[in-house]
Amino acid sequence: MDAVPFGKHYYFTNVGTAYEQVVSSPANTAGVVIRTACAVRSRVYTGTVKPTTAGEIRLPLVLAGNESFTSNSFPILPAPGNGLWAYTVNGQVRFSYDILS
Repeated sequence: MDAVPFGKHYYFTNVGTAYEQVVSSPANTAGVVIRTACAVRSRVYTGTVKPTTAGEIRLPLVLAGNESFTSNSFPILPAPGNGLWAYTVNGQVRFSYDILS
């Protein structure tokens, strides 16, 4: 098994019921790679606009964690021009990522 690289940037939040912008759409000119991620009672979305509801269905869901930790160690590559938003429900989301140039 190959080692999974840890991204240059690291994001963590445990705020309750609010969206936080991690990467803005304009800042993502060449793409973003999410390297490692874990979540509990949290979601991470990508898209060109900010999610608006707790159960957002218009935007792609990158990662979702329910009552137990969900983890991912495979690269996820949101397209250039898409932002990243994290949402928690009294939970946590953590991930490392790189912004491509």
